[in-house]
Amino acid sequence: MICEICGKRKATRTIIIEGAEVEVCDSCGNADLIQSRSKVKTNRRKEKFVTHRLRDDTKTRIEDFMKSRGFDIRALSLYTKISERDLSNIMAGRLVDISIIRKLEKAIGKELLIEEVVSEIIEDESDTKSERVSLESFLKAEERDNGKRSQETD
Repeated sequence: MICEICGKRKATRTIIIEGAEVEVCDSCGNADLIQSRSKVKTNRRKEKFVTHRLRDDTKTRIEDFMKSRGFDIRALSLYTKISERDLSNIMAGRLVDISIIRKLEKAIGKELLIEEVVSEIIEDESDTKSERVSLESFLKAEERDNGKRSQETD
C-alpha cells in the first residue's frame, strides 16, 4: 500500500490524523502533531434476533412446584406476586410478558422459557470502506476535474 499523504513511498504504519486512520510512510509519519497507534480498531456490530417459547412441560413443572409446597393457584399467586390470570395463561401454554415468566422461573427455580436465536447478523463496518487514495492523487484528480469543467464552460 502506498503512503496516503505523499503517494510516493510504501506505507509502513497506520497513524491517526484528526481522528482519521491514515496509512503513511516513515517520513510522513514523523510529524510531531500526529498521534500514532499500532493496532487498527475494527468496528464490528453484532445483533441477535431471539424468539422465546414456553417449554412443553411448563404446566407440569409449575404443578410439581405447587404440589411440593402444598399451593393452589391462589397461594402461588400470593407467593410469586403474579396475578392468577397470568399464572393460568402460562400454565395453558400462552405467552405473557417475558418479565413475568422470568419472575416465575426465579420463584420456582425452574426454567420455563426456551430461547431460540432466529438469526445473527455480524456487520463489519471496515468491509464497507472504499479503496484508499493518497491525498496527493486526490488533489491531482480534483485539479484535473476542475480543469475539465472550466474548459466545458468556455
